[in-house]
Amino acid sequence: MRLLYILNGLGFSSGMPIGGADKRALEVGRLLSQLRRVDVSFLTTTAGERVLRDNNWLPNFLINRQPGWWPVSWFKTLPGRALSYFYLIFFANKVDCDQFDIIYPTSDFFFDLWPAIKIKKRSGGCAKLVGIVHHLIPLPWRRSGSFLINLCLFLCQRSSFWLLSRFADLILVADTGEGRKIATVLEECGLPKSRIGFFLNGVAYQEIERVLVGSPPYEACMVGGLRPSKGIFDLPEIWRLVSQTFPQARLLVIGGGTSENELLLWKKLKQAGVDGLVDLAGVVPQDQLYSKMKSSQVFISPSHEEGWGIVLCEAMACGLPIVCYNLPAFEIFKEGLTRVNLGDKTSFAMEIIRLLQNSFVRRELAKGARVEAQKFGWDKAADREWHYLSKLLLDSTFNL
Repeated sequence: MRLLYILNGLGFSSGMPIGGADKRALEVGRLLSQLRRVDVSFLTTTAGERVLRDNNWLPNFLINRQPGWWPVSWFKTLPGRALSYFYLIFFANKVDCDQFDIIYPTSDFFFDLWPAIKIKKRSGGCAKLVGIVHHLIPLPWRRSGSFLINLCLFLCQRSSFWLLSRFADLILVADTGEGRKIATVLEECGLPKSRIGFFLNGVAYQEIERVLVGSPPYEACMVGGLRPSKGIFDLPEIWRLVSQTFPQARLLVIGGGTSENELLLWKKLKQAGVDGLVDLAGVVPQDQLYSKMKSSQVFISPSHEEGWGIVLCEAMACGLPIVCYNLPAFEIFKEGLTRVNLGDKTSFAMEIIRLLQNSFVRRELAKGARVEAQKFGWDKAADREWHYLSKLLLDSTFNL
């Protein structure tokens, strides 16, 4: 089996974190290559290549390099990132269609999906297209952030659903409540139920368990992209409330985003009077990430929407009790989490305070978190993926 992942989500940006979708492709692709002898290649950008190399994996690369005239000042701006996506659609490397049996974009966004469709069409339909949808973008007026940006993202995803229903041979969604909602929407777009499968995610539990606790210590940490849907603009008010009980409590925020979002977050932290208590660490190398997470007493996830929540599983593997909003994607986790209603920043802060005050409750939740994390291995995710992909190639009348 010759498998081509398309990973363009980082664009030509520098200092951007690897997302859950790309991390999943990396981990599952690595296991398919090692255990199933799948010939795995990645069509990606120079930023994507750097991420894969930083994660100690060297598959075959087909690189979409940024042109020499691309201004450095564009790398972390929102317009620059958007322009890089359009550049990748229209000027990206042409791939030898005969090289691959399966084309697999790592997301349903147009910068991954449209190149995959072009390759499939050039192959005369010989290459199979496997699509994947990680989470459902809500209606724009129900989403945090810019209405215009949210409207564009919503319309782009619905357009992607139409393209997937027309061109994809198989579409995978998460085996969660969120995934089943996505499956329903895809069926409403005309996709037969027989072409929808359910994927698993995982965590590298043994690798994380071996990591030593880092320093300096923090009361809490958050890991995620710095964008409104991750709830980053809830942090100033949450931490202001926490600091009323724990005036010296420190929060570590790991993750990168556009320069616009970083500046706005910093401004809001200053307005809340907690800028001296919050460290924005930016993107942390993978070999340091889990050590820094373990330096905290509590992990917080103020995200407003998720498809699965890989980082929560990683936090549980680190032995951290978690405070998060009650999202459908998190229904799969039974232990180690304290959930509050979406948007209730006061209750969110109160739960953090409760855990910081009570070491016994913290330890009990940490025990449950470790047990929960061990249920989700990347090997199980790769096995299910292999089932779908091999069946797709072997059976021309593919039916799940």
